[in-house]
This record gives sequence, C-alpha cells and structure tokens, in this order.
Amino acid sequence: MMIKKVTGVLITLFAATALGCGVNVKAGGKVSFDSGEPLTRGSVVFTRSDGSYQVNAAIKEDGTYDLNEDGKGAGIQPGEYQVSIIGAKPVKDPYDRKAAEPESLIDKKYANRATSGLSVTVEAGSPVSYDIIVTAPKKNRQPKSLQEFHQR
Repeated sequence: MMIKKVTGVLITLFAATALGCGVNVKAGGKVSFDSGEPLTRGSVVFTRSDGSYQVNAAIKEDGTYDLNEDGKGAGIQPGEYQVSIIGAKPVKDPYDRKAAEPESLIDKKYANRATSGLSVTVEAGSPVSYDIIVTAPKKNRQPKSLQEFHQR
C-alpha cells in the first residue's frame, strides 16, 4: 500500500515538472524617464495577473534590472504579468516621523500594478527584454504669475 502512495506522489511530481512548472525564462531590461535619463534606484516587481506568483529585481545605477540574479534558479515563469515599480530617494533619518515616507522619484501610479499601465507576456523558451519608460512625479507647484494661474 505504501509503495502505491509513494509511486503516486513521484508520478505527480514528474508530471508537474514535465508540464513546465519551475521552468524559468531569463528576463531583464532598463527603466528610464521619458527624458531618456535612467532611474538609478528602486525595484521592478512582476506579478502574475492572477496574483499567484511574484518576482522582483533591484534597479541598478544605470537603470538596468535583471530578474536572473535572485539566486533561486533565476528568471521568471512564463505567463501574463502586471508590472509595478518603486523608485524613491532614501530617507535621511528613518526615526524622523515627518520624513517617514520617502520622496518618490517617479509618478506614484507606477507603485501599484493595477494603476501602472505596465504589462508583459512571458513565453516559455524566449528571453524577455522589457524596457520601461516612466514619468517623474507630478509636482504641485505654485504658478509663477497670475497669467500662468489663469492658463491652468
């Protein structure tokens, strides 16, 4: 009886492996502002559209990110993904309550996969290069003149 259970478990594991579970695809790219300058810090997060799987990568000083450097088999599983990005200046004093929230380097819409507008399809066997263009945060600045105020 025990041999049948062990055999059943082994067959199930073999079938899952044969169907492509755990077969990752190399992926990476570059995050840049619409001005062409790279985003120099932060992270890119790929979340499967159904929310069942997530992988992230640090953004390097040149704006590149590489999902293959996680040390866990590297890459990303095939599927449909929504993408979010976190990019913020470091907090000078983490114990200062006024400065507890870091200043975002990019528009806050990118921090949420539902509002970022970024998505990608990863296909088995094909490396993915996904370059992303972001915008700077919208500033609530005061108009310089009365004329500029009325033009808003």
